[in-house]
Amino acid sequence: MGEMEIHERDSKFLFPFVNNGKLNSLIVVGSPDPHGPLNARSRDGYFGMDLALFLGTFLSSIDESKVKLDTETNQKDIEKNNLILIGGPIVNKVTEELNKYFSIYYEESRKGFYSKSTERYYVDESLGIISKCVNPFNKDKRLLLVAGIRNWGTKAAIIAFLKYFNKIERKNIDSFGMLVKGLDLNSDGLVDDVEILE
Repeated sequence: MGEMEIHERDSKFLFPFVNNGKLNSLIVVGSPDPHGPLNARSRDGYFGMDLALFLGTFLSSIDESKVKLDTETNQKDIEKNNLILIGGPIVNKVTEELNKYFSIYYEESRKGFYSKSTERYYVDESLGIISKCVNPFNKDKRLLLVAGIRNWGTKAAIIAFLKYFNKIERKNIDSFGMLVKGLDLNSDGLVDDVEILE
């Protein structure tokens, strides 16, 4: 019964993070406790629940915990796993370590995102990215970053992942970057849609 359904539900873009109905990656979220040089707290973690629910639609089972806080993640975890990183480098120290390997990444000196493909800087707290690359510590592993300049941007990136996954799915490449701007279309003070900038 399950084999045919699992293969039909596999995603080319999510490979190798999700493969054959199994989560083949570690999800790393920023700690909600103050940490790092800026003593930052992550408020992005609960946004990741929407992403986790979405990823769950590709899974047939899960038999162990696959989520760690950035403060619990060590170099061995980084080197031996595919990683799904939630939150930008200010609130997630693993993102901070791997940030510059992505095709779109956070540039500290400009306080915004830099796109390698267009060579443009983007500065706005409502900006978010979805970016995928090869793990620089293990060429057989991949990294997927879903982050924002601030938590509004992370929310925007997750909404883009959920609403526009069919568009993302067409990009089955190891170096992928999508930049989005969060929108509040119903004027309730919360991000509910996105504009794709790149």
